[in-house]
Amino acid sequence: MSQPPSYVVSILIGFSAQRNTNRGNRTMNLSKLAPLVLFLVMGNSYADSYKHITESVSSDQFERLKLELTVGQLDIEVWDEDTVEIDIELKAERSWLTWTRRKVEEIDLNIEDNGDELYLGIDERAVKQQWRLKVPAKLAMEIEMGVGEVSIKGLHRSLALELGVGSVSVYTDDVDFKEIVASVGVGDATLRGFGKGVDNERRFVSADAYYEGDGEHQIQIELGVG
Repeated sequence: MSQPPSYVVSILIGFSAQRNTNRGNRTMNLSKLAPLVLFLVMGNSYADSYKHITESVSSDQFERLKLELTVGQLDIEVWDEDTVEIDIELKAERSWLTWTRRKVEEIDLNIEDNGDELYLGIDERAVKQQWRLKVPAKLAMEIEMGVGEVSIKGLHRSLALELGVGSVSVYTDDVDFKEIVASVGVGDATLRGFGKGVDNERRFVSADAYYEGDGEHQIQIELGVG
């Protein structure tokens, strides 16, 4: 049984929102209308609001992987195979005010061959995206994401990541890095397990973490409040 990675880059940012749930006497009794309305509205709602995408792409010709997504969760496992395995779930954000919402079934994953770079992206803000990827160890990665959580396990190559609001955790079982820079506007940034060369700086609301080593690759992570 393999041991868990001992080198961790962790960046967290918290946010919360409060809603006034006290409707008082403004609540209307719609019990007589609800069965008919719900039947008509919900009849096709599931088919229109969910989609499952699976793909397998050979990485033979690529050196880099670029990902772009808006809102959701991204889980990446680095492995020793030569294919990028893609598993994505799309769920429409429910809103009773959005009657003309685009059907999720109409949304596709953009896959582009840009020379030595493989591009994967879904540019749709009204849909929550859950990505699960297996990425070959040889690929460097560039990730742009609006809001959500990012987890990367087994990183071996360079990484450039920009996230508006959310959290980032990067685990690597290799210390072959020349430089690691992690910066967060509001929240905390921490490097663990790298030994000498680590500098974790915490200010009033922001934080930065640095590492300088003798390796070849780089990690750059920027997290703001978007």
